[in-house]
Amino acid sequence: MLKVYIAGKFSSRHRLQPIKFKINQLGYNVLSEWIDYNPLDETLGGDYDSIGNHPAASHDIAERDRKQVTECDIFIIDTQDQSFTGGRECELGMALMAEKSIFRVGPIRNVFHAHKDVTAFSNWEDLISLLGLK
Repeated sequence: MLKVYIAGKFSSRHRLQPIKFKINQLGYNVLSEWIDYNPLDETLGGDYDSIGNHPAASHDIAERDRKQVTECDIFIIDTQDQSFTGGRECELGMALMAEKSIFRVGPIRNVFHAHKDVTAFSNWEDLISLLGLK
C-alpha cells in the first residue's frame, strides 16, 4: 500500500479531511495525522495552531510530521490557501531532498512550487482521478 503525505496550511485541515478520506478509500494510506489530530487540543484544551508558541508540543508535532514525510511514497502540497508560517514549505523541501513523487494542488506561491519535480494540479478532483487510475 502506497503511503501519502498531504502538506497544507494548518487551518485548512477541516477542508482536507474529506480529501484524506477519499484518498484512503482509493487504497492509499494517508499518513497526515495533523489533518485529524492536533496534540495541542488535548494539551492546552483548545484549537491552537503550532507556530512555536508552545515549544515542547511544537517539537513533538514537527518531529511527527518529519517522520511521516520521510516515510511517505507520495507527497502532496495543498497551496490553495496562502500561508505565512512555512511548515508546508519546509515539508516540501524535505520531500524534494528525498526525491519523493510530489504533487501540488493550487497556485504557485514560491519558486519551489514550480520545481520540475513537482507535478501541478489546479484542483483536488483531477489529482484524485489520477490517483484512482493507479
